[in-house]
Amino acid sequence: MKLLCNPLEIAYKYQHPLHGKFAYKEAADPTLVYFKGRYFLFTSKCGGFYYSDDLVKWEFHEDRTLEIHSYAPDVSVRGEWLYFCASSYAKKCKILRSKDPFKGFELVNAPFAFWDPHLYFEGEKAYLYWGCSSKEPIHGVEMDTEKMTPKGERFDIVSADPARHGIDDKSVYEDERTLWQKYIALFTGSGTFVEGAFLNKIGEKYYFQYATPGTEFPTYGDAVLVGDSPKGPFIWQKHNPYSIVPSGFTQGAGHGSTFEDEFGNLWHTSSVCVCVNHNFERRLGLWPAGVDEDGLLYCNQYFADYPKEIPEGKFDARKIAPAYMLLSYKKKATASSARKGMGPQNAVDESIRSMWQAESGKKGEWLCVDLGAEKDVRCVQVNFGDFEVPKKKAPRKEYGGTISQERFIDTEQPDYVYTLEVSSDGKTWQPYAGGRTKLPHKLWAGNAQARFVRITFESAPFGQKFTLCGLRVFGFGGGALPEQAKETAAKRLSPTRAKFSWASQKDATGHCIRLGIAPDKLYSSVLLYGQTEYTATFLNAETKVYYYAVDCFNEKGIVQGDVRKIGE
Repeated sequence: MKLLCNPLEIAYKYQHPLHGKFAYKEAADPTLVYFKGRYFLFTSKCGGFYYSDDLVKWEFHEDRTLEIHSYAPDVSVRGEWLYFCASSYAKKCKILRSKDPFKGFELVNAPFAFWDPHLYFEGEKAYLYWGCSSKEPIHGVEMDTEKMTPKGERFDIVSADPARHGIDDKSVYEDERTLWQKYIALFTGSGTFVEGAFLNKIGEKYYFQYATPGTEFPTYGDAVLVGDSPKGPFIWQKHNPYSIVPSGFTQGAGHGSTFEDEFGNLWHTSSVCVCVNHNFERRLGLWPAGVDEDGLLYCNQYFADYPKEIPEGKFDARKIAPAYMLLSYKKKATASSARKGMGPQNAVDESIRSMWQAESGKKGEWLCVDLGAEKDVRCVQVNFGDFEVPKKKAPRKEYGGTISQERFIDTEQPDYVYTLEVSSDGKTWQPYAGGRTKLPHKLWAGNAQARFVRITFESAPFGQKFTLCGLRVFGFGGGALPEQAKETAAKRLSPTRAKFSWASQKDATGHCIRLGIAPDKLYSSVLLYGQTEYTATFLNAETKVYYYAVDCFNEKGIVQGDVRKIGE
């Protein structure tokens, strides 16, 4: 069994902005492929690529000859070759290829400028898709397979349609726009972005995916269109969005790729928004996916950021469920010190955007969570916030990117050093896990009976003050399962929105709405804490009837709600 928990555990690279005051971490727009017996992951702004044998443990290979300052790198497999391209408005984009990525890439051609590319091969044909705009659709063109030059006329794939497709609607965030977002809109336009093209052929159908409405929003997700040819025409899949995580510890699940693993299972990876230290501060998520008996492409994001046990070999993605439950939500937290406004409770509120920060980065600072009683602890996820990290200066030639985004992508991978301990009485402590790691998000697995979990810091990169956006403890609590959710109701507010409600429960940690086009196709989900209502803004006008269930959960497990029609 593999144990996976989002955000994806990679050594996210520090970005040192030319004009900004602080460094931050970023990885986004992932393309993940299985090539010659190994997984290769290419992301924006990392200075190379990541690789893995099992999708769990990732290593980094630096390659600064790639277009490291170009967003949305795309890789595609054609026979014994791995093809690479990335984005640029200012110059013709290079298309590279390699038989062994560890030994570098060779130039095939630089046909024209494009943004958010995806190169798709099928037999002796090739197609290039691109687009990242609030004003233009995503485009495609057939390419000469050997020369990598356009062959034939350009064709359009998809534009935003917020009146019919709620996932395309970013007007819900109009009142929340920052000054930076308003400034950028002067140049890019204020409409919905369509971007991040990706195509899979599964069976006899072609599944064209695109991201919308904007990378900084919680409802940033991937929609899918279905066609009989790489050139389309493509029609809106009945189940949409394909990938969306609008709530929970991690939020956002757009602009990514769908790939097949060594056993033939489908997976989807995409960007997760943080957007605290920088508007483009992002992480990655990875989820099982599949195509059901009716040909619908879906992604299992039920409890999207909880630990999941993934079987070896072939599996049904719909059967993957949380391995353990959250024990630390809003439990009492104490610390050696705390910056004003960034107290220890922020580390247990299930938000990647709120943080506890110690007053210093000195050895010995600590944070402790009291679970309230002795619990069956199975794993602990440590999540660093990297808040106000002092930036480095580099030679001017090392900076790159668009004018507003110029930065130096760090060549170092400095360590976080800390220890995790557990205790039943808060006095006698036993070692649990920890050590030296390059991972800002790290799941430590191990069985322990404990009431208290404490993390003690030794050092963090660049002398930063110790900052956690989440100390998440998973396992099982005592007592009974919660009662089934009561007084559940749902009302369609508009063609693309619906409001859900349920009664408050003292025996519940939270609720999870499952939503779909049929009782057995509740493929979308919304994970919520401390709420008794939620308005979903990502419905489709074409879907006249939706089904839903409100599940209830606590530290013991999950009790699923009855499936009902919206409006019943």
